Amino acid sequence: MRHRPAFLHYLTQKGYSATETADTVSAAVDSGTLTATFNDLGRMTSLKGNNNS
Repeated sequence: MRHRPAFLHYLTQKGYSATETADTVSAAVDSGTLTATFNDLGRMTSLKGNNNS
């Protein structure tokens, strides 16, 4: 299963704009940031969030 397209779709459906690099997807959400890291098969290997308050 390729998690990257599913994660991007989720962010879009929630109304968040995503920023992509070769192996990460980041999005500003509410009061923080979500950053997901993916391997070469598109599988999520890490999901981190931080609160900017």
